[in-house]
Amino acid sequence: MEQWRVRIIEAQFTFNLQGNQTAHAHDQPIRGGGIMDVGCYCLSGVRAVAGAAREDFEEPTELQGSGHIGATGVDEWACATFEVSRRHRRNICCGMQVGHTVNWPFTGRRVAW
Repeated sequence: MEQWRVRIIEAQFTFNLQGNQTAHAHDQPIRGGGIMDVGCYCLSGVRAVAGAAREDFEEPTELQGSGHIGATGVDEWACATFEVSRRHRRNICCGMQVGHTVNWPFTGRRVAW
């Protein structure tokens, strides 16, 4: 039986509050920001596609990220790349002051199991 081994997983979830700094996502005391508001869905999604429920699931060995903190003190957008033993990469981007995107592509290679 042929199956696919996932090599690269990407998750993007962004929206645009159009500068509305009174929205809950801009509220620093309740820990607002793009990462908490929609980034959690990206991270959960890539973990699910990567097989987090499997016994042989590999946690990332390296993390690189960047983002932007806005005037209210919360992140307006953020991106991260997780390397997993050089065989597998996971990318996430999230934000609340950028264009609207919901995108979950992943690529792999065909393997015989």
